[in-house]
Amino acid sequence: AESDKIHYNVGEKDITTMYGIYRVQHPKAAIFKRIDEVAQLAGVTSASEYWLQSHIDKVNKYISNHNLNKEFRQLASDFYKDYFEAMPLDKFPNLCQVAVFSMYTNSQKYAVMAVQDAINTMIKMKYINGTALLSVDGVFGKKFTAPTLVKVSNFIADDEFKAMYFESILLLHMSKRYALLAKANPEKYLKYLEGWMNRLEKLSRI
Repeated sequence: AESDKIHYNVGEKDITTMYGIYRVQHPKAAIFKRIDEVAQLAGVTSASEYWLQSHIDKVNKYISNHNLNKEFRQLASDFYKDYFEAMPLDKFPNLCQVAVFSMYTNSQKYAVMAVQDAINTMIKMKYINGTALLSVDGVFGKKFTAPTLVKVSNFIADDEFKAMYFESILLLHMSKRYALLAKANPEKYLKYLEGWMNRLEKLSRI
């Protein structure tokens, strides 16, 4: 769902790297230090928050012409390894990991809440037995994480139809979270709603 180029999203205050790392949220990420170094080599001397599209194009072209794409992919990979330290991605069904990864990249809290909502839906529909409803608090607690997600994985067992079902529930709950966020503060968030929904649509298997 993310570009493989440095880009600027309308309404945001600074650049987003290839693979979706937003500078305002993660200003100390090592990838931005390297981007600044490359920008200087490319002749772009202003701070990235002041870059025009022409500046971004110049930096992206320098990266491509000097075969630095692999280096930046590794920097992004290193960032996400730390970013996902608290996220038990390996406990999710294999067929659902990309959707969970992408949602978590966009919003840690709302992704976890969507997962909790989806699991509660499965509990209510009797697809997961012997598990109490989860608190929807946006935090992966040790009390439920491993055993509950193992039950989800066992239910799906790499069955594509069941994976599509669980994934659809996840995406539905994430869309609800986005809609509620936009409703609560339309002046700040409504302009992002279409992009958020397009992101979820790209993740859908249907």
